[in-house]
Amino acid sequence: MFPYLSLFTFAAALAAVLPGRFQKRSWLGGKGLYILLTVALVLFAGLRYETGFDYGNYLNNWWQPAQDLIFILSHNKEPVIPLLWNLSGTVGLSYQGGLLLVAALSIGIKAYVISYYSPHPLLSLVILVGDFYLIQEMGQIRSGLAMSFLALSVHFNLKNKHPRSFLFFLTGCLTHIASLPFLAFYFVRFIRLQPTFACVFACLFLFLSALYLSTEHLIPAIAQTNFGRFVGVSGYTLRVLENVEPRSFFTLGTFFSLIILVISLHWRQQLRKKSEFFDSFLWLYAIGIIFIIASATYLGDPAARAARIFLFYQCLIIPLWATILRPRECAFIMIYFAGTVYALLKLLLVLFKRTESFIPYLAAPPF
Repeated sequence: MFPYLSLFTFAAALAAVLPGRFQKRSWLGGKGLYILLTVALVLFAGLRYETGFDYGNYLNNWWQPAQDLIFILSHNKEPVIPLLWNLSGTVGLSYQGGLLLVAALSIGIKAYVISYYSPHPLLSLVILVGDFYLIQEMGQIRSGLAMSFLALSVHFNLKNKHPRSFLFFLTGCLTHIASLPFLAFYFVRFIRLQPTFACVFACLFLFLSALYLSTEHLIPAIAQTNFGRFVGVSGYTLRVLENVEPRSFFTLGTFFSLIILVISLHWRQQLRKKSEFFDSFLWLYAIGIIFIIASATYLGDPAARAARIFLFYQCLIIPLWATILRPRECAFIMIYFAGTVYALLKLLLVLFKRTESFIPYLAAPPF
């Protein structure tokens, strides 16, 4: 695994020094390398064998039961993964093929959204690998896939294609229940709130209060309905919420996220000129900070999973910084260096914590 990550980092860092005209246009430059690295990430995650802390859980509790269509219709879990895997089994794919299908959808959609909005897709890919890859793409794959569907939902919302946006939001909710809080984004978009310091922190306390009330009263009420059971809000969800423990607020990831939010708010006027959608990305990121705070107070791991769905937008925010710094080439290289160091540090922390899950890395054929 370490040689693979070293090769990925070297290739991405090498792309940092490519001339600007190669970054998104040339198949011989950044664009071709971006596609090759994306395919490598899909294969590395999708062809893993007994690698990842949820590998056995998904095999025993999701893949095998999903081959029975009656189980999908009657169980109290989100149905998107079981339906995908039922289709995979019907056409003769093995569990490895099912994992590869999910990896291709999850990573491929993120790569598409990044290539569409990021001024430097290769830098965005480095950030994605550093902060999300091992956990979401090789562990909590429902969360990773839901993150991708919600990214498509935002994409279509920004393009004013609202029926498609709602469709992918609903698909995200039926993939992982942590997608439901994404409604907050549509709320701030609808009332056209500007992400100033005062507005962000006022909404922070407002949303935290609403989140507390919803977990105390709204979610238990939804869990008693057929709709709640269909989307995965069931008795299991209530048991999880009853037994959560707060997480530490003083972590590398939390500190990193707060720094990104503060710097982006400070540079907001300049960054808005570089991307017409920057305010939307910043709101999404700010909502992720709200869930980080909730995870450190009373919601623990469930809030942390919801937070990561929103924090994906750091992959689009950070590359925008380099567009307002001068000289531009030095700015890209410096941000690349800082991003790569942070990514490697996060990867090492994850691997040290979950060494038995990711090392040794084993691969298997998909069929």
